Amino acid sequence: MTASASSSLTHGLQNDMICAKDAAYKSDKIWKPFTAAKCTTLAGKPKLFFFQACRGDQVDSGVVLSPRTFLPSEATDSVTSYTIPTHADFLIAHSSVQDFRSWRNLVEGTWYIECLCKVLDEYGTEIDLMSMLILTIRKVATDFTTINPIDKTMYDKKQVPSVTTMLLRSVYFPPKLNEKITTA
Repeated sequence: MTASASSSLTHGLQNDMICAKDAAYKSDKIWKPFTAAKCTTLAGKPKLFFFQACRGDQVDSGVVLSPRTFLPSEATDSVTSYTIPTHADFLIAHSSVQDFRSWRNLVEGTWYIECLCKVLDEYGTEIDLMSMLILTIRKVATDFTTINPIDKTMYDKKQVPSVTTMLLRSVYFPPKLNEKITTA
């Protein structure tokens, strides 16, 4: 299956505004031209958009949780339709939630892109994209904390990426044809 992927690494503002050299604009200006009505060649195919940018100035101090048990949910897949919605098959992933900052390490780069690349490298041909994004979200949320001894208001802050999905099916990245597949 063919898919389209785009990534934007830039500065951002509130209300999903992202910055370019000449101006700030809404991030949907990047993905809306690819709706099924406007881009028929990608209709029915996954369109993936990854944004690394702040989405505001708020900082997340986090909360301490006690261990919990999560139960798996069951999903049914019984609906069949031949007409797809205009906005179907999109995945829009942001490095932070609306109104919050996105953090970076001056040496390693942004927490989100660092984790996303590591997860894609490790699991890219083994599990579906949503599972990889959940792993990425978890790593960013649990493995990173800001360190700023000069400004205590920016010390020990957290970040959680967000994903909006309108995908109609799971997305997998099969191994390249020229790669040797080994089994244990």
